Amino acid sequence: MRLLIYLNIGVCCLLLLPQYKAQTYFNKIYDCYNNGDLSTAIDTLNNEYVTLGVGFNPPLYGFSWGFNLKKYDLLSGTELYTKTYFHNGNNYVPQSSKPIHNKGRLIVTGEKVYSGSNSWAFFWRFNSALDSVDYKEFGFANRANSIWSSIKTNDNTIYLVGYTDSSSTNGDVLLIKTDTAGNEVWKKKIGVVGWDEQAYAIDTIQGKLLVSGNRTMHSTSITEGFVMLMDTAANIIWQKTVYTNGGYGGCVAKTLKDGNILVYSRIKKYSIGSDDYYKLQCEKIDINNVSFWQKEYNVPGNQSAPYSATENKQGNIVIVGQMGLSFNTCNGILNEITQNGDSIFSREYYYQQGCQNYFRDIIQSSDGGYCLAGFFIPTYANGCTGSQDIWLLKIDSTFCEGSFNCGYPTGVHGQSAELNGIKVYPNPATNTLLLLNTIKGANKAKFKLYQANGTEVLQADVLPNYQEQSINISHLAAGVYYYQILADSQSIGYQKLVIIK
Repeated sequence: MRLLIYLNIGVCCLLLLPQYKAQTYFNKIYDCYNNGDLSTAIDTLNNEYVTLGVGFNPPLYGFSWGFNLKKYDLLSGTELYTKTYFHNGNNYVPQSSKPIHNKGRLIVTGEKVYSGSNSWAFFWRFNSALDSVDYKEFGFANRANSIWSSIKTNDNTIYLVGYTDSSSTNGDVLLIKTDTAGNEVWKKKIGVVGWDEQAYAIDTIQGKLLVSGNRTMHSTSITEGFVMLMDTAANIIWQKTVYTNGGYGGCVAKTLKDGNILVYSRIKKYSIGSDDYYKLQCEKIDINNVSFWQKEYNVPGNQSAPYSATENKQGNIVIVGQMGLSFNTCNGILNEITQNGDSIFSREYYYQQGCQNYFRDIIQSSDGGYCLAGFFIPTYANGCTGSQDIWLLKIDSTFCEGSFNCGYPTGVHGQSAELNGIKVYPNPATNTLLLLNTIKGANKAKFKLYQANGTEVLQADVLPNYQEQSINISHLAAGVYYYQILADSQSIGYQKLVIIK
């Protein structure tokens, strides 16, 4: 009898334990028309992944852009079904906004391009089977009207944001307010005199609107990011310019769970010939535009750009985009940072190495892992195969794409080579590498350089106290290397270094 009681207690305790699902992995591409397919956003619907993407040049319609909605199995990534929408002679471009969920409907927003330079913002509703329910268009006549992001508020209002442009001569933020059925309440143009604005993202914070994007000075190529805080009538409360050193691409402002704001962008660090090289830049501010910190991440790359960010179940910030050191080769990249901006982890991923592998969005899955969406373009000169296709990568909660240790730290978090003040540049390098220790004090640090196969080829002690030192690498062959920074014999991170000759 006593044994039976113990067994019953044990069963009850097991039932009370958290029920964890086994983590799954897949790395797949999906072709629609054997031409150009890509994904701009990923979400879940009825326990399935759903992606929003673009395809072009289908055989029956001539050259035109359309968009596709796809559903996938959560465990295997198997494609379940696809709905693709084209209109002969015109182009549907859903841009990068996640679809909005409302009472079993998916709301997709974007741009429909007509002949010439005119276009209209669209608002399209679909049912759970991805069938069209209704369609509406908005904007100002005889202008380009494009929507890049949209959001539904708690009072069942939807705000759509993008840009409106008159013959590429004067661009402003386009902000549209609708109800959940797509009935327009108002539309407004918002801008700064002397600049063209394009909004890429909208969020809400304490009942206000947070709009971000880029602006370019009239008749110049000077481009910077911007963030605007507005009331719900589109009156600007404050705005800030986000310095990107001309790093075209603007910025995205995202409301964090602690009530503050993450602003992320790319920033141009230097140029080699006609190629510009960028890093990831993040800043955390409060609702009054007071900055807590601003930091940079990763080695510079000429295709480097962030596209999406999320807060994971551990309370950290995960940012995805692309990292590239040439214009026909890049990898998807993921960065995890703390709320204080300290780097925890970064890793590059690919479907085929040596090709163009792009991340555009990320979602944390029910098993604690992540599913990343983007697209793949083969670089035939590098031996790649296939066509431009949608790319989905499912990784686990430690950002590994298989059941192995991919380098996720298990000890002290929040440290990386750069954030500990050791700067290594330029990257790519040729014959000389420079190290700069920006930490005050006689800290002991060591630099080690490895071939891609893990063979150590060079090491040096890092000089303390803001001293720059030169390291001869002229004897090393061109290729991809990895360097390690050690402080007091403890590794504080790895980064990729490319040597060119």
